[in-house]
Amino acid sequence: MNTPTRSIVLTVACVALALAGCQSANQPAEVQADTDSSPASLAEPVTDGFAAGELALPFRARGQEPGWFMAAETGSVTLVTGFGERSVTLPLRRIEQQGAITRLHATNAQHRLVAEVERSVCNDTMSDIPFPYRVIVELDGEHLSGCGGESLDLLTGATWVVEDLDRGGIIDRSRISLEFLVELGQRRVAGLASCNRYFASFQLTGESLTFDRPGSTMMACAPSLMAQEQKFLRILQGVRSFDIDPTGALILRGPEGTLLARRETAPER
Repeated sequence: MNTPTRSIVLTVACVALALAGCQSANQPAEVQADTDSSPASLAEPVTDGFAAGELALPFRARGQEPGWFMAAETGSVTLVTGFGERSVTLPLRRIEQQGAITRLHATNAQHRLVAEVERSVCNDTMSDIPFPYRVIVELDGEHLSGCGGESLDLLTGATWVVEDLDRGGIIDRSRISLEFLVELGQRRVAGLASCNRYFASFQLTGESLTFDRPGSTMMACAPSLMAQEQKFLRILQGVRSFDIDPTGALILRGPEGTLLARRETAPER
């Protein structure tokens, strides 16, 4: 083949490959049929799913009455029902995103599973602990409902500013704050207690949220601020549970009282 002819052939081949690439890039992920026996090609999982509005994999969900557990990975979905009596693992075919709702489709020749995950606070029916997602799972026509994600994600990633201490408000222009931190496997809370900076470790389980005895700096302030600070630290040490109310406020409860805080928003420029 002479050189000009060879150049023409190579040019045509390159154009054809480019067009094929464009068609592939523009083709929606959901066109793959549910009956396909191979897992769908998935994008790299995001790492900040709750904040970004997209679901991060791996993802866990659970429910009660009857007890069930679901684990979604980048290539498969496993559903355990009947308190562990039945387990089904299916290839994850596709992921659909529609606003605050994500749908996971997993199928094989025998089973069809669709998990609808909504970004909305969900309280476990047994412990009342909140989770960041509501989940409905359909497996072969059977529906299961429960909660998904990790409760810890509702606390971290923000500075919470206290607006009320045991329904008594707080002193005007004073500041009490909480920031939940996870560093090197350690869980800590820190912030301003009215006058002094404070710090404590916390434990979050499937049934409770508790704080170890808080420590603080030793600066002296006005008596009213010092009294408010002691009230806050006393309530914090007694906390046994938390919730996120419909307005997005954080509520910490315990035998020493209740406090309410809101996420601090950046000031408008």
